[in-house]
Amino acid sequence: MISDLGNANTQAWFGGQVQKIVSTSASLGAAKFNRLRPEEDTLALFDGRTHNLDGVEGVLEYVRWREADAMKNSVGMLAAHHFSHRVLTGVPVRERKAMLADKGFSWDGLDQAVRQGTFVRRVLTEEPVTYWHGKLYEFKTLDVQRNVWTPVVGPTSRPWSPWAWAGRHKTAKP
Repeated sequence: MISDLGNANTQAWFGGQVQKIVSTSASLGAAKFNRLRPEEDTLALFDGRTHNLDGVEGVLEYVRWREADAMKNSVGMLAAHHFSHRVLTGVPVRERKAMLADKGFSWDGLDQAVRQGTFVRRVLTEEPVTYWHGKLYEFKTLDVQRNVWTPVVGPTSRPWSPWAWAGRHKTAKP
């Protein structure tokens, strides 16, 4: 999910042109993802979607839905690894978890990121950079600030501030 929600007065990305938003977001996601895995021979491809969400509550509801969908999908993938498609057809998530437990595989025991999926957020970092100063003929080191895209586990269903979670403002989480 890419959001341009800076505040209540933020204008829509690309003036709200749906095709431009969809194609650019998919391209941006695929390019960045592929840059982060240069050892892979195959390129990852992403599609894009755009939604007009109703304010902060709409964004919160969408994130909660995406998280729930990721959790359902992770149960499905683990079950598909251990059972045939025929056996799993029509079996709800709760029963799939029980089937896995009967075979000794606890979905609840998996790492939170595997169960819920992950989000990526931009985090402002500070790090030293050393460079050669040509006029002084010496190395210099400066502390520079950079934005780094960092994977994070989702916020789960607990109350949270989308701005604090995105790292924009420091507010206390309940």
